[in-house]
Amino acid sequence: MKDNYTGDQSYRMIPEIKLMRTRETMIVMPPAAQACGSDSFEPFRLPQIPRSLIKGLHHVCDLFWRESGDWMVVLLLLNQKSEQWAVMLPRQISDVHVSSWRVESQDFVDWEEHWWIGGTYQSADVWHPHELIAAVPPLDGIHFITFINSHKHWPRCVVRMANEAFPVSIPSVTFDDRRSTWANRSTGM
Repeated sequence: MKDNYTGDQSYRMIPEIKLMRTRETMIVMPPAAQACGSDSFEPFRLPQIPRSLIKGLHHVCDLFWRESGDWMVVLLLLNQKSEQWAVMLPRQISDVHVSSWRVESQDFVDWEEHWWIGGTYQSADVWHPHELIAAVPPLDGIHFITFINSHKHWPRCVVRMANEAFPVSIPSVTFDDRRSTWANRSTGM
């Protein structure tokens, strides 16, 4: 499977998280000093991603495939100040197996430096485990891949750090935000 980036890798204008693994968890380390813009950065535990966000992205990618017959990539962004997740649609072109994408500086004139690329969510025509790893972009972070053409449409998850990529269970990197919302409502928080 081919690399899913195009152009001169101008996506690197947006800082990417760097991950370090400890026994218990994954730690977010600062990107290159010039990228994060702050000498006071404190490493922090990689926050879990809201499961409703992943389910929503799954449905969007599935609908996009049914309506257009094309694959889709969504960037997962991590706010290093609030430790919250958000999404961004980069420019992309769909080919036979995956969607190629790039981020260009003119797309994000007002980019705030505390937002970092923390992973991706993509739909793809991936059938074998070795293709799953090959479909993951060369960015540290959490990457979800939905196999649109398979009978089982739920995504798979791969973590990439320090030039290694390995599959992980979705519950290990997500949390059920619907349960926590209902728990907060019942306690009056």
